[in-house]
Amino acid sequence: MLEFGMVYFKSLDEKNLEQKENVKKGVQDLETLNSCGNEVSIEILQKCLSHPYQFIRIIAIESVSDYCRKDFIPIFAIALNDRCEYVVEESAKALAKINTDEALEILSAAFFEDEIERPQHLAMAISQFGERGFAVLVQGTKTSSSNIRYYSAKLLGSIGLKSAREILEELINTDNEKTSFNSTVSAGARKGFKSLSKIRLKENNE
Repeated sequence: MLEFGMVYFKSLDEKNLEQKENVKKGVQDLETLNSCGNEVSIEILQKCLSHPYQFIRIIAIESVSDYCRKDFIPIFAIALNDRCEYVVEESAKALAKINTDEALEILSAAFFEDEIERPQHLAMAISQFGERGFAVLVQGTKTSSSNIRYYSAKLLGSIGLKSAREILEELINTDNEKTSFNSTVSAGARKGFKSLSKIRLKENNE
C-alpha cells in the first residue's frame, strides 16, 4: 500500500500541487508510523487517521490495529466515525482487542447512537467482550431501533451463554419488525440462535 501511495504521488501533475503535497506528507507520516512500530507516537497516528485521503487512513489503521495500547483508545474512538467503512471496522476490532471497560463503553455508545445503517462491526466488536458484551447486546435487543435489535440478536448467540436462548426464542416468535436493510429482527435472532446452537453442540461433544 505504501508503494501505491508513492505511485499515486508521482502520478499527480504540477496542476495538483496542493494535492501532491498532502499525499507526500501522508506517505511520510506512514513511513514514520511503520518504522516506529508499537512505539509510534499518538501525534503521528492522529495525523495519519485524520488525513483527507482514504488510503492513508486505511494503511494507518492496518498498521496499528494489533497494538493493544490503551492510550490509543481516544483515537480509535474518533475513527469509529470515519466515512470509510473499513477504517470503522478495524477501529472497532482494535478496541475489542484492548478489551477494557473504557473501550466497551465507547463501542456501546457508538452502537446505540444508531447513526450507521448496518452497525455489524460495532456489534461484532462488542461480542468479543464476553459477559460484559453480552449485557450490552441484551440491552440492544430492547431498543426502539430495529437495526440495533437485529444485530444485537444476531451477535448475542455467538458469545455462547445459555441465557441467550430464551431471549432469542422470544425475538424469533414476536419481533417481525423490518430493518432499514429489508430484513427483520426475527431473522437476526434466528441467525443468533443458530450460532448459539453450534457452540453449545460443540461444547457438549468435547
